Amino acid sequence: MQGLLLALSLLSTYNKVVWENTKIDIPLGSSIYDYVDIPDAILFIDGIEKKDQGKYFEKEVDRTSFSVVNTNHVKEYHVNYQVVFPNYGIKHTMVITFNIVDTIKPTVISIPNLKYPLQTKTIDYLLGLEYYDNYYKVEDIKVNVIGKEQVKTSVVGFYPIIYQIIDGSNNMLEVQGVVEIYDDIAPTMTLKKEIILNPNESFLYSKFIEIKDNYDVILDVVIMDDLVSYHKIGVYSLLISATDKQGNTTRETFTIKIIDSIPPEIVLVSTIPEIEVHDQSALMNIKQYCLSVRDNYADEEQIKIEILHDININTVGTYEIIFKASDPLLNESISKMKIKVVDTTKPTINVIKDLVVEVHQEKPNFLFFFQFSDNYSSEDDLKIVINEKINMNKIGRYELLISVTDENKNKKESLFFVEVIDNIPPVVSLDKDIIITDFNKKEYKNYLTITDNLDKTFIIEVDDSLIDYQKVGIYELILTVKDQSLNETILLAEVIVCDIEPPSISLSQQIIYLDVFSKKIDYSSYILKIEDNYDELSLDDVIYDGNINYDIVGKYQITFLVFDSSGNYQEETLIIYIDDYTPPVINVFLPKETNTPLSLYDYVTVFDNYDGNITDSIMIDQTNIDYSKKAIYHIKYFCLDSRGNYQEEIVELSIILNKYDGMVEALVPYLVVFSCLTAVIVIIYLKKTKKRM
Repeated sequence: MQGLLLALSLLSTYNKVVWENTKIDIPLGSSIYDYVDIPDAILFIDGIEKKDQGKYFEKEVDRTSFSVVNTNHVKEYHVNYQVVFPNYGIKHTMVITFNIVDTIKPTVISIPNLKYPLQTKTIDYLLGLEYYDNYYKVEDIKVNVIGKEQVKTSVVGFYPIIYQIIDGSNNMLEVQGVVEIYDDIAPTMTLKKEIILNPNESFLYSKFIEIKDNYDVILDVVIMDDLVSYHKIGVYSLLISATDKQGNTTRETFTIKIIDSIPPEIVLVSTIPEIEVHDQSALMNIKQYCLSVRDNYADEEQIKIEILHDININTVGTYEIIFKASDPLLNESISKMKIKVVDTTKPTINVIKDLVVEVHQEKPNFLFFFQFSDNYSSEDDLKIVINEKINMNKIGRYELLISVTDENKNKKESLFFVEVIDNIPPVVSLDKDIIITDFNKKEYKNYLTITDNLDKTFIIEVDDSLIDYQKVGIYELILTVKDQSLNETILLAEVIVCDIEPPSISLSQQIIYLDVFSKKIDYSSYILKIEDNYDELSLDDVIYDGNINYDIVGKYQITFLVFDSSGNYQEETLIIYIDDYTPPVINVFLPKETNTPLSLYDYVTVFDNYDGNITDSIMIDQTNIDYSKKAIYHIKYFCLDSRGNYQEEIVELSIILNKYDGMVEALVPYLVVFSCLTAVIVIIYLKKTKKRM
């Protein structure tokens, strides 16, 4: 609001004074004079704030006064203020509002404890709620109840609610209350039928009496039957009480009769028993299938038991056994059960012949290798199945599974092993001579041809203990070849260890270049390495083939030959180029200066180490010399020998003049000056003559 007033004053050319804090809230009961200096005013001229040190306020102007302000009543009061800016000659009056406000919340005296029974239609939530306010009357205070919509009068429980107590100044106090919904109706009991029990029968009240409650499903039911002898026939009274969760209780007395109407209980085995065929002793133990006979009233020795059956122990089948039991009061019970005469004994299988057959033979009937028998079925009634995958053309140990089943489905399975054997050794021959040239042991099976009546793979044992693989010679080798049945053949063979690998020689250079007339070279100095796989070789084992003429330019070839002890050899070639690499020598004896023409070719000689005198091949690059002028010339003599070696020599030649030639040159400047003066004089004379005319 104050910002809005400031903006309006800036836009207006008439409002130049902006007031601040023109409405002041004063708490109820406070002193007015604690707030009278809060209002303030600001001067703006052309939108610019001006400061006036002499600014002052006049209060209670225009017949207004602080005395009318009563801070004990909630109300607005108005007092006029005037601000004076003496340095600018401006005064301005503003109405200041003093608003007396109440900020204190109401106070609660008592919060009610609301209790209502189930199914109550209306709840007075304000009943018992007491409160007051520091300023407003109770009737002027508003009360809101929060949470009352959550209260369910059909469900027992405690429901929280919140009271909002609001005075006339909207000061609000929140307090919490509780609404309790309770049940005050006791359960009811109704007899459905007469209570009659057998001796020792448990009394389940729900079978005879209906107990209900208006609210609770689960009740606390107590049966007081201390005077009832459930094991003894008679008429008795008992007391039953029922209590709901709220503690509402109902008690009633009922009559109960104990009578015996139940026959004895026969407990038989739960499964159908089985007895072995031909087992006569099993018939003597039939009573064992009756686990117990119980009566609700009579003792066990008072109960009479009778057993009836038609079992044929020698014939497999299902039969019936009848058990009868009666108590002294002639209550009779009958129980029946099934019993089976069974054959559970498996047939027997006995081996009567060794399960060994020869390879490549016709497969035999293996039934003749066994004997079969059974305790119930004859051999002709036995079902015999033989499963096998025997390869008669391959030796090995094969599975033979025999299954024998009798008439009663008893099945005997036995696993046997049939041996297919081979007794013929392999045939071994040597395909080629065994020659070892790398001094390493060989895979000797690669030298053999092996055939067998059955096998394609063999075990080869090598005895080479007599062989020295690192030494040339002829040795004996023992080879033992076995087939998969370990039938073996022994072969004696010769092994020749020899060296066929030539030695190696490597040179440090393959081509060398020598100057003509050089000294003879040492061929061995060019050998970098000599090696052999068997022999220890040295430089002394090298033979050199070829000649070099060091005085004649040309291409020469020296062959290096090295032999091992087995006659293997290797050679390398060294190429030698003899050439002239020395340039010719130029000797110039030209004078250093001259004043007469010279023949430059007459002052030079050229000699080469290989070609000899080659002066005729000299060349000059400066032959255009002006001997009439003093000058210095650099003359280059150069030439090539027959091998292309180049040489040059540069000399200096100075051209000098005669003594008279020097005098003429000295007078030239004087003659030029004289000629110029003469010309000037002639020109002046001609001009004067022209004026006279």
